[in-house]
Amino acid sequence: ISGLTGGINPPCRQTIMNKIRNKKDEFVEKLKDELKSIPYVCTTADIWSANNKSYFGVTCHYLDNNLLRHSTVLACRRIKFNHTYVQIGKLLSDIHKSYNLKTTQIVGTVTDNASNFGKAFRIYSLPEDMDSTEYDFLNGDNVGVTI
Repeated sequence: ISGLTGGINPPCRQTIMNKIRNKKDEFVEKLKDELKSIPYVCTTADIWSANNKSYFGVTCHYLDNNLLRHSTVLACRRIKFNHTYVQIGKLLSDIHKSYNLKTTQIVGTVTDNASNFGKAFRIYSLPEDMDSTEYDFLNGDNVGVTI
């Protein structure tokens, strides 16, 4: 490989991984700062499988103060648990919290018609007349998620 690089030493794998991790952390912090000023967002959530592995994806969509549309990926995580409504509700809540999204900010979450998503939203949705600060039932320690 030394003949191909023309005397330049390529960075090692660990250096590249650290740079990618740092860029990701910078991006997430910048996105969190931007989302603080956005009054309303819509999210999407989906679970799919590929090569006998399951993944959970969440995206976020919003209009900025100049009414420009933005879409971003909040998570694409490998999941190793059963796709039950309890696990889905807990993981989705954890992802929203990791970006400091308040329940009053999230006007809706679009999913497919799978029964586990439907039940998660029926069970964990707040009554319309209840303030989100009054009721936080997803913080229980009895639900475990392995990622």
